Amino acid sequence: MLARKTFAVFFIVLFLGTLLVHSVIKVHFDLNRSEIAELFCVNKDKPELHCNGQCELMKRLNAQEDQNEKAPDLRDNRTETNWIQPKEISISPEQQSVEEKIIEPLLVELIKSIFSVVDVPPPQ
Repeated sequence: MLARKTFAVFFIVLFLGTLLVHSVIKVHFDLNRSEIAELFCVNKDKPELHCNGQCELMKRLNAQEDQNEKAPDLRDNRTETNWIQPKEISISPEQQSVEEKIIEPLLVELIKSIFSVVDVPPPQ
């Protein structure tokens, strides 16, 4: 159960991190505006522009946009899906090995416990 929660929290943080990356860049800029303007501003010699590091902020935001555009497209663009229908196979209990008799029910229970969404049935 702890692994599921950790997994869920990890992906929530990952998802929110990608959504909030522009906000993080903007907050970092606001907190360090004077330092960024002093070190990175290309318009220091033109005070009438009142840039104050905005040029560096735009560079960073544009770089982040470029990085997002270069991210690979992981969508599956196939138009057809081929489904394989499994054949029903029946094996008598005498034909089953010890591993099949012991391990298979344990695996079924493990899979059920991992993928069960509702632990308690709803009240009637």
